[in-house]
Amino acid sequence: MDDYDKVLNKLAEGASGAVDLANGSNLTYDEKFKPKVVNPVEAAKSLKHCKRIAIMTGAGLSAASGIPTFRGAEGFWTNSYAGYKDPTIICTMKFFNENPEANWKWHFDFHDILKGKKPNAGHYAINNFVQWAKDSTNTETCLFTQNVDNFHPEAVGKDYLNERKSKVIGSSDYGFTKDIYEVHGNIAYMRCSNLAEDHAVKCYPTIRREEFEANGMPKCKECGSNMKIHAMFFDECYKESLY
Repeated sequence: MDDYDKVLNKLAEGASGAVDLANGSNLTYDEKFKPKVVNPVEAAKSLKHCKRIAIMTGAGLSAASGIPTFRGAEGFWTNSYAGYKDPTIICTMKFFNENPEANWKWHFDFHDILKGKKPNAGHYAINNFVQWAKDSTNTETCLFTQNVDNFHPEAVGKDYLNERKSKVIGSSDYGFTKDIYEVHGNIAYMRCSNLAEDHAVKCYPTIRREEFEANGMPKCKECGSNMKIHAMFFDECYKESLY
């Protein structure tokens, strides 16, 4: 468990203690908040009377489609980029600013891994549930994902493709999909690396390796800065203007 998880657990533990005192409960933190593994029927019973449901997905869901995780047993990257192999170093603004070509080449290799891979049954089940809750009940259901592989939008199908076609390439909302909150972005898109307050963030389709090799580093049409993958790097913290 990393330091971030430890801090969150301490905060949750303190909050649960305050609630327990108010309610006179003797339940421990683990008894009240420890995640449970349940079957579909038990899950349905738990969700039946909920008015607000947040679904959060991460690398484990994509792993079921054959996408290697950064930290899992199958998540080791063997290629070297500017002398580094660790994605937590390569996928940083510090590395990007010093080695933009190497950063792009890492992402091209990641795109190659995605070739032939598709959303799995989990993506479709989540999408079907979100749409059912939206259309058939009064339940507010939101999907949040850390994944940047574009699988959740792809699972939406024709509606997603039609929505994307209706958007203007280069607009600030071109890289967003309705009802899906991709909190770490989506590598199907790219944006300017300049995050100055007076510089509007505009999204474009990601270029491919062949375009990069033929034309070189993609540049922002407005300020001339290097374009980067539209994904949050490990040392980035998005400002309110990018929320």
